[in-house]
Amino acid sequence: MCNYFFSKLFLSFTSLMHYELSVAITTILFGVYKNNIQKK
Repeated sequence: MCNYFFSKLFLSFTSLMHYELSVAITTILFGVYKNNIQKK
């Protein structure tokens, strides 16, 4: 039971980190994209 709970917690934590990372990368890429458009 304890192992199951910890594995679920770990999975949700890693997926959350993955989501945060994806959002951060998307934001950075979008910012670079916007900068490139403004320069032209």
